[in-house]
Amino acid sequence: MENIETPGSSFIVKVKFFDWDGNYIKSFFIKESLFNIAFDDRTNTLIAQDNNNYLYKYKVKGLK
Repeated sequence: MENIETPGSSFIVKVKFFDWDGNYIKSFFIKESLFNIAFDDRTNTLIAQDNNNYLYKYKVKGLK
């Protein structure tokens, strides 16, 4: 993940996906600062938590 500062907002986060060999697959952007990140490869779902203990789920399209 990479934090990116944008004009007029605090930041956005760029999430990057790589395969086990280190080859880049894809990226997407989120507006939340998250940690405790997990990925369910059966459902292509990214699950993470924010500082207030809220859970976030993102369905990731375009993965094998």
